[in-house]
Amino acid sequence: MWNRDPGLAEEIIADGFILHAAGDLSGLETLRDGQTLRRLVTGFRAQFSELVFEISEPFVDVEKGTVIGPWTSDATPLTGAPHRSCGIDILRVRDGRIFEVWTTSKETAVSSTVAAWRDVDAHAKGT
Repeated sequence: MWNRDPGLAEEIIADGFILHAAGDLSGLETLRDGQTLRRLVTGFRAQFSELVFEISEPFVDVEKGTVIGPWTSDATPLTGAPHRSCGIDILRVRDGRIFEVWTTSKETAVSSTVAAWRDVDAHAKGT
């Protein structure tokens, strides 16, 4: 989803999706379904000429519906120098869809995501 197809969000994110993240999340409270997450990912990716996320050795507990994935991203913004971020996501899955995520990362990545979402959401609302 983050690397290639933002539309995948609509297939894997449950309605009523809940996001918990470190940092300022104002503006993300409307992120509750796959369609909205697709818009966020699309807007976020549009800020970069290159953006690659890699998950290394995820832990999956099928019985509990939990996935823990440490990740890194290499990004080249449209303006500015390339940079690397890292973080970890904890996903809860029910009926084959992600319904809750805890995420933490370097502040720059969280701030960029939040800023992108505010821009995408404002555009969608016509403000």
